[in-house]
Amino acid sequence: PTMRSDIQSAISTVMKRLCITPNYNGYGYIKEAIKMALTTDKANRRVTKVIYPEIAAAHGVTTVSVERNMRTGRYR
Repeated sequence: PTMRSDIQSAISTVMKRLCITPNYNGYGYIKEAIKMALTTDKANRRVTKVIYPEIAAAHGVTTVSVERNMRTGRYR
């Protein structure tokens, strides 16, 4: 397995243990944010200035939407 799939698997396992399931609106965003935090240098781990905007741009949504979906417990 590659490092990328190992990271993805580890993140999924931890999220499952925390009862964060794929039904949670922010699941994909949280998973992506954790991966970014683990794979980027410390200077670029700023959540509101770097991570939220990058996730928002990748998904064609606003940073406010990313933050809200990650923070709230809304389910699909």
